[in-house]
Amino acid sequence: MKRILYMLLAITLCGLLCACGAVETAAETAAEPPAVDLDLTRMSSTVIFAQINRMMMVPDEFMGKVIRVSGELDVWQDPETGVVYTSCIVWDATACCPQGLEFLWAGHDYPDGFPEAGTAVTVTGRFETYMEGANMYARLADASLEWEP
Repeated sequence: MKRILYMLLAITLCGLLCACGAVETAAETAAEPPAVDLDLTRMSSTVIFAQINRMMMVPDEFMGKVIRVSGELDVWQDPETGVVYTSCIVWDATACCPQGLEFLWAGHDYPDGFPEAGTAVTVTGRFETYMEGANMYARLADASLEWEP
């Protein structure tokens, strides 16, 4: 009887170890999310508003940093070029003045996979600037997008 119990225990342990190995392999192949340098989701709306404003004023201080922010999804299409821009909009404490961060959701083009405009979202991406014509703009590139359905 003991021999049968030991054998069942050994088979169970082997099964568990094999399952754990499979999980580890899957975890190793999944891309690790980048470490967040600036998490705006843990700040008050006033501080978030000020930080985003600072990013626009002195972008060199934030270049290449991974930033996480929560707000509302906003979508705008340039009527002249047809280019679609997606942003995470954050309102100040009085809800009168929005401040936003444009983002590029890695591997997605609007509207495929996006929630509706106005949905509460959290965006994590690498801060960069880019030129369009003579104007410089800032955005979160290679971003991930999270929301509750």
